[in-house]
Amino acid sequence: MDFITFPLIAIMSIFGLGLYTGYDSIVFDPISSPKWAQEQGYSPRVLTRQLTDEIRAVRMGAGSRIRSIDLGNEDKDESLAEIGEYFEIQVLVNAARKYVGVVKMTISGELYDIDDKHVMLRVRITDRAGKVRSNQFTGTRTDIPLLLKQAGLETVKAVDPYIAALYIRATEQKSASADFSKTYEMIEYCFNAMPAKEQPLIFNLWGRTLFLQGKYEEAITIFGRATELDPTLSLPYLNIGQLLNRLGRPVEALDMLAVAARLEPMAVLIREERATAYEALGRPDEAIMELAVGTELAPENPNLHARLGRLLMASGRSDEASAALRHALRLAPTDRSISSDLEKAMKPRLT
Repeated sequence: MDFITFPLIAIMSIFGLGLYTGYDSIVFDPISSPKWAQEQGYSPRVLTRQLTDEIRAVRMGAGSRIRSIDLGNEDKDESLAEIGEYFEIQVLVNAARKYVGVVKMTISGELYDIDDKHVMLRVRITDRAGKVRSNQFTGTRTDIPLLLKQAGLETVKAVDPYIAALYIRATEQKSASADFSKTYEMIEYCFNAMPAKEQPLIFNLWGRTLFLQGKYEEAITIFGRATELDPTLSLPYLNIGQLLNRLGRPVEALDMLAVAARLEPMAVLIREERATAYEALGRPDEAIMELAVGTELAPENPNLHARLGRLLMASGRSDEASAALRHALRLAPTDRSISSDLEKAMKPRLT
């Protein structure tokens, strides 16, 4: 299952929470540039904006809802933040509370000439304690967009290795990588660069990567390490339950999902996975009950309503199925599979 990203402001409005994840604003000082570069459109303002855009691209590509990077400059609202990486909001809110880091940083730099054809982009990151980290990127004058892209990724890697690792994994997944070699390099880097208290998140990232490779048994072992380090974090229990469903072991899946549900009783994804296990066990009524609760918790989710409708239809409850599928179709009016299933559900009443 792919990850979805929700704006932090939307989450706050839903739950009425002043939740903050990740970091204080990262404040950018203008990146200076030589006269010729400014004449070609690379003014300090433009360079700074393009670097923030590259950092946002990494953040968005990572799809992380547990971590966020806020970016602040004179033109941007400093509330730009997103939380993500595990499907369902309340799980994420609680995870974010557990793994919040607050490190105010300032990013500055300059673009300058090495010779008549080559330039260097230097980016400095200064943290709250005044510690400065510097990265340098060199290329030709025509390579400035590439240098900014490289600088964006390296800046995220310095600010939050976890988000950088997620981004690299997403990139390798899109390229159909078989071994996720760069992702595993970043996971190793995360173990060295991140505080020990955040290791459960790294193990979870490791487990999800194994999941993507179809290495389910290995993934279960790694998720188990996350539960040992932090038995109050629901995410690895949920992931183990999902894997056990994939492996055709629904009874064991229900045991793990019961733990996840005790930790996060309002989590929709847990309800969905429990429904999957009950379906596999030939217990449709219990699966329907889980999905019905799920639709109450996530009333704007068309896929959830559609799944409930299909299960009701398979159980011979055509009136209820039609109602659920109509609701799904109102939420996703262009989804042909839902409209087709609605026609099937209504057939007994039309003949």
